[in-house]
Amino acid sequence: HFSVVGNFTARPAKLVRDCEMTAPCGTTILHPTSVVATFIVSKLYVTPRALFDVLSPPYCSEDGRHCSYYRMIPRTRRDLDEIQPPESFVMQRGLYKGPNIRR
Repeated sequence: HFSVVGNFTARPAKLVRDCEMTAPCGTTILHPTSVVATFIVSKLYVTPRALFDVLSPPYCSEDGRHCSYYRMIPRTRRDLDEIQPPESFVMQRGLYKGPNIRR
């Protein structure tokens, strides 16, 4: 089931994990073969939050690896509307120098 909303498409979604993570916490690794989309749902916070996301290969719109934002379509809870990122969104690219991430 797909429906076009503006320039974006509503897509079916599959819930893989539903939890709250509080620092300090372990690393969560999501693999593209098992995850269609990764959703980080933010609540209203008093202080700013940051997410450290290591994507290999990195986001690259020209190569089809977009960083996308979605909102759930209330009537279905399985479909998503792709939306523009908020104006407060900032992405900084850098070279990952951490430990190897193995599958």
